[in-house]
Order: sequence, then C-alpha cells, then structure tokens
Amino acid sequence: MTVDEAIIKQETLDFLQVAERYCVFVETETTKGIEYHFKARDMLTTLYATAIRFPEVAITSDKEFNNRVTNDQQQNIIQDMLEIEEMATKQQAKSADANSIISQVVFDEILRQHNEWLISDGQ
Repeated sequence: MTVDEAIIKQETLDFLQVAERYCVFVETETTKGIEYHFKARDMLTTLYATAIRFPEVAITSDKEFNNRVTNDQQQNIIQDMLEIEEMATKQQAKSADANSIISQVVFDEILRQHNEWLISDGQ
C-alpha cells in the first residue's frame, strides 16, 4: 500500500482524531499533579492503541522526512533526562512517597519538552 492510499484509510483517520484530542489536552489541560498524570496516561494509551493499527505502507525513500532529531538534539535530551533523574534522586531522600515524586517530575518534564518541541516545530 502506498502512503497516499494509507492516508485515506479509516485507521489513519481514527488516529488523526485521537492525536488532535491529545494535542488539545496538552495545550489546554489545567489539572495538575497525579490527576494530570492519569489523564495524560489515558490519552497516550489511546493514542498508542490507534497508532499501532496504522496500515502497512511501502516507503521507498525518506527524503521528505528531513526533520529528524539530530545527534546533538538527542544528546541534549539525554542530558536533560539525567538532570531530571538527579533532581528526582534528591527528592527521594526528602519524601516518604519518592516513587510518586520521581514519576511526576519525569513525566512533567517529558510533557514540557514535548510541548516545546511541538511549538518549535510549528504544530
């Protein structure tokens, strides 16, 4: 199946609807803390479930996909994650519920970086 054929499949249209709902959630959601975490988890689970139903396509070239993450960007992301892990480890000593704090700090930072990437990519 070609990319043009796959674009009009119901599975693709379903994904686009779920992806749009996720983007609206990320841009407008006002809840905080664990409630936000659960909502985001549910949205991402649904997004993933629709994504894995994409039709198989034959891609002969990736020349049109020139917006890949560079090695420098990847290294910056890894460094940010290491810093987040260090912050979370420090919080662990101060909190009786360290696992919850670590998850929340990491998850919030990932979402923040994801939002920044979406904004900087013009989406």
